[in-house]
Amino acid sequence: MTFKELFQTGQCSISAIDAWSEIWHGRAGMAQSLQAFLGLSDEEYHVWLVLCKV
Repeated sequence: MTFKELFQTGQCSISAIDAWSEIWHGRAGMAQSLQAFLGLSDEEYHVWLVLCKV
């Protein structure tokens, strides 16, 4: 399951996205993009990136 799927079903909070990002960064040779790993659409990913810089 992706972060988004778990979030939508109430199995994790929005703050868990940071942990998921760290997991992705820690995996050497990850062929999947961070956006795909999280399960976010282009718009959702863009909003998350903008909010992360705040």
